[in-house]
Amino acid sequence: MIDEDQLRLGRRRLLQALAASAFACVHGQRPSVVGPATATIGGLCAHRRRLVAFDNIHRAEPLVVWPHSVAELQRFLMNLEPGRRITFRSGGKSIDGQALNDDVVVMLTDRAFTDISEVRMDPTGRIALITVGASATWGDILAATTAAGFVPRAVPSAAGITAGGSLSSHSISRFSPVWHKEGDHVYELKMVLPGGHLRTLRRDARPGTSDHNLFLGVVAGFGFLGAIVEVTYELLRVAPAGAQVQVATHSTLFHPRINGLWVDLLTTLQRRSVDNEIVLRRAVTTASTPPPQPEPEPEPADAAPATPRGRAAQKQPAPADTEPTPPVAATEVQLEERVVTIIPEPASTVYASFWWGAGSEKPEKALLAESRYVYDRDLSPMILYEPDNEVMGEVENLMMGSSWVNRTIQDLATRLFANGTVAVTPIAGFTFFQDANLLVREREYTGPRSVVLQQTFILPDPERGAAFLNDLTATVRGDAELPTLCDVLWLPKDAYPFCLSATAESGGFAITLTYLRPDDSRREKIQRELQALTARCLAHGGRIHLVKSVEVGSQADLEATYGAQFAYFRALKARYDPRGQLVNRFYERVLGPWTPPGAARAAGQAGRPPA
Repeated sequence: MIDEDQLRLGRRRLLQALAASAFACVHGQRPSVVGPATATIGGLCAHRRRLVAFDNIHRAEPLVVWPHSVAELQRFLMNLEPGRRITFRSGGKSIDGQALNDDVVVMLTDRAFTDISEVRMDPTGRIALITVGASATWGDILAATTAAGFVPRAVPSAAGITAGGSLSSHSISRFSPVWHKEGDHVYELKMVLPGGHLRTLRRDARPGTSDHNLFLGVVAGFGFLGAIVEVTYELLRVAPAGAQVQVATHSTLFHPRINGLWVDLLTTLQRRSVDNEIVLRRAVTTASTPPPQPEPEPEPADAAPATPRGRAAQKQPAPADTEPTPPVAATEVQLEERVVTIIPEPASTVYASFWWGAGSEKPEKALLAESRYVYDRDLSPMILYEPDNEVMGEVENLMMGSSWVNRTIQDLATRLFANGTVAVTPIAGFTFFQDANLLVREREYTGPRSVVLQQTFILPDPERGAAFLNDLTATVRGDAELPTLCDVLWLPKDAYPFCLSATAESGGFAITLTYLRPDDSRREKIQRELQALTARCLAHGGRIHLVKSVEVGSQADLEATYGAQFAYFRALKARYDPRGQLVNRFYERVLGPWTPPGAARAAGQAGRPPA
């Protein structure tokens, strides 16, 4: 007898594979479809390709190279000609221009970068780990961990996103309100610096060492300090090995109580998230903290591969002698000890979606959802979490076409699903809910392509978050473009102060606005409106999450909010990329023009920890 769950999973994986293959071919990621080599760069054959960001807005026509191993990547970087600018790319799911370059793009898509280890225990026997290549997809990683009864604590929302790409952005997941963002659960990573040196970085490196500083820069660093080639993640046990891991979700229409919808909604999200996090965590005592690691040599001589015979490596500038001082101190209360006993009823994560109804006054509404891991339950999935369902694709097409239809569908969905019942969904369907949009976009490849703009605003507390949402409501009730989807969740402060993370200094509400449009005709209007909302967010003491669309009036707006963090990152870049090879348009739009090492290092050393 055929197992229905296995049949559903098999159909889903087939559709994902077909969609990923089509996406990769169209976006220039498959070596099998390239033409003759047009140049030799760093010892590798390069081909001129047209690459498109996931938003279908940002584009480039760089020379593209495909290293076939870590050693070949190292040799390429050692031999790279001065003056070249490069960007690393794999899954092609970046929404903005993070993974594009006008000069050279390095595709880390070879099978050498996709290995996934078995789940294993660390030397203490208390921490479950899995090691994956930078181009291993999260769909494959999640399948490997759940087969053993484990899950990563933070998983991005599309199966085709790769580990290297998501860690370079310090990604958010639906479970981030209780388990933080992705980088907080990295046990170890391996990266290749611009000069070709391979470094192994552990999160427990002693503060002030080069390993510690690089770790803070590489996670959420968008590949601007080097290429992540391997990651070891900590895992959470949620089921026995072989069980069907699922997610149970309880959704209700949120009713304001005292202070109006926005303040009450955000206060509820924060309170429940913090309460649930307390259930799942406890402070680590000094005795249980791992001993500090000895400081490694800045550039281990044995880390660089042998130079190919008959070709001399380009001489790389030596790093500066001094390490910049991080602008934010590490969190004193560290993450809990990862005891790997089964948690049969783990505390929930909580998040919300909101919209403006179809009435003439466009009343604001919100759906509050709580989700937790379960296993071997009878399935009762919600259509939102069945991305391979053909109906879901058609619904997304309808929502793109008309604001009135969008509001009507969301009102109808609330009546269907916000009735107090619990939906039990296979974990892949819940986690990779964005795959429905991917499948819609694959069907468009013979015709016009839809445009995606998705920006996340981080607001520090309920009052300022509510003020921003009031500003947003005022624009929506005017003549502004209506977002297709809006959601909000609470993000705790990072356990490690990653340089380019919006939550390095404090927690905040991640308010994400997604605009799906069938063509490019309204893009500029939406961009202007997002820039105006950015100004309101910054005026309320918020920040822009740099991972998705980044629509700002000027780079100075970002500089004013990230200040010391940007200066510290520039100092790291001056030390480890003194030639400015890992720079693209996105870097200069966000961090400003690349400056020579002397000026950048002085700026970083002048930074002081915030009060």
